Amino acid sequence: MKRRTAGFLLLSVLVVLGQSHAWADPVPVDFSYQWTFRPSAVLTGGDGTSGSVTFAVAPSGSISTVVGADSPVSIFGANVTTNASNEQPDFFNTDFSVDLKLTEGDQSGLVTFSGTVLGFLTWSESTLQALFHEPTTQQLTLGNHLYTVTIDPITVDVPAPGLSQASLSARISVTDLSSTTDIGTTGNNDVHDTPEPSSLLLGATALLGGFAYRRWRRNRRA
Repeated sequence: MKRRTAGFLLLSVLVVLGQSHAWADPVPVDFSYQWTFRPSAVLTGGDGTSGSVTFAVAPSGSISTVVGADSPVSIFGANVTTNASNEQPDFFNTDFSVDLKLTEGDQSGLVTFSGTVLGFLTWSESTLQALFHEPTTQQLTLGNHLYTVTIDPITVDVPAPGLSQASLSARISVTDLSSTTDIGTTGNNDVHDTPEPSSLLLGATALLGGFAYRRWRRNRRA
């Protein structure tokens, strides 16, 4: 009987060790994305002048990452270029929005970032910046996964016509809601506590140790 009990406890420890290893394995997740710029991908100054800022929007695509990865995955959003024909500066104070649609399986969701193109533009010079407003990090729940999306960079230095183009993207990390304790300001705020593998291992080890100690005491008395 004692041997059976000891064998059962040893088997329990081995099962916990196996679960700990399984929980440590990376879990891949695939999702697709689609960018939309509003009111248009081409923006003009507030006075309707000849200068323009163009967001060359990235095509829709898909990407794979790992749930709980140490580093977020980056998806390209748009290249930013300008066009102007006047030596007189065109003034911009033009608002825009960026929608990023994410789809995992049969579920989709949308995060929206707002910004303003501000500054002056001539055919040879630009002081323009595309400034994104807070919040520049947003969260979205798809199924059992929490997506954290950050626009990057927050401030885009928009080049003069003919110069190297600027670009913007989004950094995305995915976590498992069943093990998330700090969801943030958006998304699902339900908290699900999952025991840590180390805690289970310690519990099983303590149980086995207690059994061994009791058996040692009985042997001494005998």
